[in-house]
Amino acid sequence: KCPGHLVSVSFDVSVLLFSRSQYIGYVTRHRGLFGNTNYHLSHFEFQEAKVRKSMDVETYKHGNVQMREYLKNTHDVDNMMNLDLLFTASKLSGDSKYYEVAVKHAQTHQGKNDESAWSRGQAWGVYGYTSCYRETKDTTFLQEATHIADMIMQRVKTDDCIPYWDLDAPAGKDTPRDASAAAVTASALLELSTFVPDGKKYFDYAETILKNLSSDHYLAAKGSNQGFVLMHSTGSLPHGSEIDVPLNYADYYYLEALQRYQNLTK
Repeated sequence: KCPGHLVSVSFDVSVLLFSRSQYIGYVTRHRGLFGNTNYHLSHFEFQEAKVRKSMDVETYKHGNVQMREYLKNTHDVDNMMNLDLLFTASKLSGDSKYYEVAVKHAQTHQGKNDESAWSRGQAWGVYGYTSCYRETKDTTFLQEATHIADMIMQRVKTDDCIPYWDLDAPAGKDTPRDASAAAVTASALLELSTFVPDGKKYFDYAETILKNLSSDHYLAAKGSNQGFVLMHSTGSLPHGSEIDVPLNYADYYYLEALQRYQNLTK
């Protein structure tokens, strides 16, 4: 019952390490991918065409009533990162229901991305819509992706393009950065750059992010940072959770971005 982007971190690497037949056999034996995908599918509301928040409401059945109601009724941008999981499950299983749910969910978020200034939320958005365009070739998703990308490039005011945890957060050395948002954004923009005529501006911005993430200020020295690659990510500052810490998905999308960059510059 993990968020899709955390599950994909493991299974996407498996695709790189094993042949397709070995990978499908592994998934079938361990049920990891489809078990998690069906969990997210169970959170899909066909009436509202949204994937509910990934957290299981039952987890909080003995907890705060307001939290239970929040989880029951929340449909959030994090789930844009679950769509690749659904697309992958559709390809491997041959079952179109996963694809259909992914597309319907993406359609519900169109035009709503300016409501939030949360840096990683915007990164989730541009990444998710770029993935949706890749899989569907529906230009409405491409338009959403470029809209969010342009907004990020306009609103991030830091001199190194690594955003504060929120785009509306006050500028200053004491305001936490979010390297994970930067890594997700860089990976998304590199892919987006291959889909649009003016893609160079997205490529250049992503390149700047990667160069700065690879500096001593964000790239941890070997043997430090609890074994993680990147420093200075923020999970949820409003909840006092994971502030100025390493995060596994920051590392994953940083490495994915580096691979995409390498493939585009060969």
